[in-house]
Amino acid sequence: MSITAFLRANTGNYPDKESLTLACMEATGAKRSKVTQAFVDIRTGKTPIVIGMTGTPQPTNTTFKGLSEADIRAKHDTRFILSQIVKKLEKGLYVTDTDFIKQCDIKNHSGFRQILDDPDFRMYHGKAQGITYWSHPESIKKMKEEGILT
Repeated sequence: MSITAFLRANTGNYPDKESLTLACMEATGAKRSKVTQAFVDIRTGKTPIVIGMTGTPQPTNTTFKGLSEADIRAKHDTRFILSQIVKKLEKGLYVTDTDFIKQCDIKNHSGFRQILDDPDFRMYHGKAQGITYWSHPESIKKMKEEGILT
């Protein structure tokens, strides 16, 4: 068995790199320097040359792990972020525009002010004496009907 094959086959069988190195040296008769170089080859993705090996090594199937579309939108899409947050607004609880922006953490998103003023979000906010308040649509509607908010 080659050094690389031993390391790959036994990686999870030893508590640390030193134990794996010693076991590999014992099993293959290799010097420490050769085992250390095999670790480097594995880490850097080099394919070791194995005498007697025929053919071209086939790449393994790789499953990529990453972010979903919703994950990216939740981080960068201001409209998506707001649409999720306004659903959580509670009846009878009013948040000033400044506090709403802070709590949404959207201040660094480009064009956030235009999106806040978008017609899709009008039902969630109203003004009184120049201060914009955000709340559940029923609460905003009630205060607008009473003439407190515009």
